[in-house]
This record gives sequence, structure tokens and C-alpha cells, in this order.
Amino acid sequence: MKFDNETSIIQQKIANGYAGVSRRLAIMNSLNLEIGQNVIDIGCGGGHLVQEIALGVGENGKSIGIDMSKDQLDTANNRCKDSNNIELICCTADKINIENNYCDRVTATQTLEYIKD
Repeated sequence: MKFDNETSIIQQKIANGYAGVSRRLAIMNSLNLEIGQNVIDIGCGGGHLVQEIALGVGENGKSIGIDMSKDQLDTANNRCKDSNNIELICCTADKINIENNYCDRVTATQTLEYIKD
């Protein structure tokens, strides 16, 4: 599935609804974040979870969101523009250019079903 502007808008509406909020709450509880950790969100979409992770890890931590959709990352950049501990990268999951052992936690929510191989 290609996340163009129209599809991105639909995804954003779902993410802002009850199901999206409930899912993010469950993920945040499962991640069990600590201040200062570095966390990557593969398939970050419009940045909802990336933003919440950034709050969870505090200013000394880092929340990295990757997505291959420029439209999704444009939305994420707008949502997260006031956060200093967020990095958004346009790439696929197998092309992430970060140091080994850099991340303390990784999440990929509703992402694997879009990866062909």
C-alpha cells in the first residue's frame, strides 16, 4: 500500500480516534520507557507514537521515527516540530543508518503487513 496524501489523511483520522489512542497507550505501557533511552519507531506514520515516546524518554533520550512515505513524514514533522529529541528519517526499515546497539527499544506498529519481503 502506498501512503500518498489521501491515504495519509485517512490514516491520521484513524490514529486520532479511540482505536488509535488505545493502541498507543497499550504500546507505551509495553515499552516500559525510562528517561534517557533511545527508541525507534519503524513505520512511524504521522508521528503520534514518536511524539509520545519523546515525552516518555525525556530530553536526554531520543525518539527516532522512520517511514518510507514522504507524505506521512511531512505530517510527523509538523506534529513534532517543537520537540528537540525527535529525529525523523525517510527510509525503509532495512536502510536505517544508526550505530549498532544505539536503541534501547524498537516498535513497529501496523508495519510488517506492508513489507513485501
